[in-house]
Amino acid sequence: MGSAPLKVTSLEFKGTNANEFALKENGCDGLALDPGESCTITVRFTPGAKGTRSAQLVVHQNLRGPASTVKLTGGSSTTTSSTTTTTRAPTPTTTGNAGSGP
Repeated sequence: MGSAPLKVTSLEFKGTNANEFALKENGCDGLALDPGESCTITVRFTPGAKGTRSAQLVVHQNLRGPASTVKLTGGSSTTTSSTTTTTRAPTPTTTGNAGSGP
């Protein structure tokens, strides 16, 4: 773990069903997180079809190394339900590999 503060610079959704996941709230916007601190990103899932749907939330940040990726999975027996999943931003690090989210 490094000592530099982490700043989330942008968020994006990628993957097969990325268009079914959307940012509801970015509690990391404008924050500089010291090691051990966290913030909350809230994602809305609105399925486009029945069954299991998946995507990745890519968290771009100011530190060296690749962006962090959080795997998102949702499921529905109808196409009208909507649920919300909350994830936490990665712990700040200055290593080359920021790892995956929870």
